[in-house]
Amino acid sequence: GNIVSTTPAYTFTLLNQRTLLANFAAGFTVTTTPSFAPGGGVSGGGGYATGGVVTLLATPAAGYQFTGWTESGSVVSNSHSFSFNAAANRTLTANFVPIVGITSSAPGSLGFAWPASATGWVLQESADLGAASWTTSPLPITSSGGQNQVSIPAPTGSLFFRLAHP
Repeated sequence: GNIVSTTPAYTFTLLNQRTLLANFAAGFTVTTTPSFAPGGGVSGGGGYATGGVVTLLATPAAGYQFTGWTESGSVVSNSHSFSFNAAANRTLTANFVPIVGITSSAPGSLGFAWPASATGWVLQESADLGAASWTTSPLPITSSGGQNQVSIPAPTGSLFFRLAHP
């Protein structure tokens, strides 16, 4: 048959019997979000026709690193750019973590710094790396030049540090 319209609404004058066929393309929605906004941005989410190529792009902000795309907590790609064919509604998260800087501020001590915009992240410490041994560090955190900073004095024995987002 002849295509009479490609718009969702078609108005015509009915002068005689007429048969019209409406063709619909099934589509899917791809929803994208960053793990937390200051860490970076995402693009490529939206509506796609069945089988359409979806290309997502994760762009880390200064001071952050992209660690991968996840869907329902499972890693689906470690690449900044992730492409797939639309076959279902999907919700994907671009995961970003702050980049931690470590410096030697004085003999036997270390400086630990991360972006001040990384709100919700907590400095933790552990003497043995055991899963249950991590506690919030009592060391004072100062903020300067857009960075959270901690001076870590030389410990007696082993002491491990990490930045965690509970």
